[in-house]
Amino acid sequence: MRNFISCKKEDIPDVLSDEITYISQYKGLDKAGVDFFAPKLMDSIQKIGVEIPDLKWDFLTIALSINTIDNIYNRNYSPDGWTREIGLKIAVLKPDVWNSLKNKFESVLRLLTGDFWHIDFINNGMPPPLPRRHKEYSEDCLCTLSGGMDSLIGAIDLISAGKRPILVSRVANANVQSLFARTIGPNLCHFQWGFYNSKGEITTRARSIVFIAFSIILSAAVQPILNAPIDIYLPENGFISINPPLYYGRIGSYSTKTTHPIYINGLQEILSTAGINVAIHLPYRFFTKGEMLSRCLNQKVLSQLLPASVSCGKYGRNHQHCGKCIPCIIRKSALFVANMQDRTARGYINTDLLVALKNLENANDQPSDIGAISKACYNYRNNGIDSVLRSSVAFASLDERELYKGVIDRGFEEISLFLESIGFDFS
Repeated sequence: MRNFISCKKEDIPDVLSDEITYISQYKGLDKAGVDFFAPKLMDSIQKIGVEIPDLKWDFLTIALSINTIDNIYNRNYSPDGWTREIGLKIAVLKPDVWNSLKNKFESVLRLLTGDFWHIDFINNGMPPPLPRRHKEYSEDCLCTLSGGMDSLIGAIDLISAGKRPILVSRVANANVQSLFARTIGPNLCHFQWGFYNSKGEITTRARSIVFIAFSIILSAAVQPILNAPIDIYLPENGFISINPPLYYGRIGSYSTKTTHPIYINGLQEILSTAGINVAIHLPYRFFTKGEMLSRCLNQKVLSQLLPASVSCGKYGRNHQHCGKCIPCIIRKSALFVANMQDRTARGYINTDLLVALKNLENANDQPSDIGAISKACYNYRNNGIDSVLRSSVAFASLDERELYKGVIDRGFEEISLFLESIGFDFS
């Protein structure tokens, strides 16, 4: 097990132990063997103009600490090349509250990152910044805005339904996020926050918890109605939320759970028990991506902004869609079944999926994304939904199990229809 301590800069000892990696909270520290996170974030939060309750601030500190470790602890150092065992102490303002929830936290993180976490909360965490001047807000909810197709539709639908969301972005494709915010509605409140920490591991499964933590911080600007929870919307289609493994080898490492209902429900339980009065929603958990497109409440705005949306999991490498990763294939499939022209900005690097699949077969490699998804669709078409469903919906109540099964069924059908349209033979 590798051990970490996340604490204030002032509490990091002058002489470091080889057994512990220290993480400086919100302040950089130029010292070998010490990492840090978010040295400029406190200034951004000060500018909100509202006081941040201690528990909401603690959750941000916890989320940033977890994400930092996920970034810096390379999985290659683990015995199986994937599963890490992590010991973590986090300095917070309310350690008694969080220690009462440590078992639940460890369980949720086990699902999210695939690792074994051992967490303790200690005293003397960094306090939240006080606002320079107070501001009043009229917004009534929060919605994450990543720059992707799903979050674009989610924001459009909320505005079209008469809601006044604060749009929350973790800086990535910042120009696209800004374009969406200023086009969807006049005078939308949009915050784009980023943070720096070291990198050493590319899988970074824990990034979604920071996205949610940003929303929780910004919920302090929303006045609850009659003590009702403040709504946080995470727009993501149900097929991706469940992310059914395409074959048995993808059950662990390839099947991310960043908006999986089990993860979100576990996180909601932690927040509610801690007394953080927010409600996290997955409004499209029973929608495929194609259904989200066709049912969007403002097709004119959607058509205008859709080409700029980013779906590719590898987009950051060259700022162009690769064309053959699973998110790209699902994007193409959704546009096809929604009968919308694919006007994706700058197009795709790989334009011929059949050639990519043939090259894969000739190389006799492990299934790539296109290989895995084509094999799964072949199995789906020839053997039915149960052959690819496996245990993907076993978590759901009896009332919702068929709904989740339905969205996975329709998701595979969307992809199958698209693959057929480009010449893939399922016979």
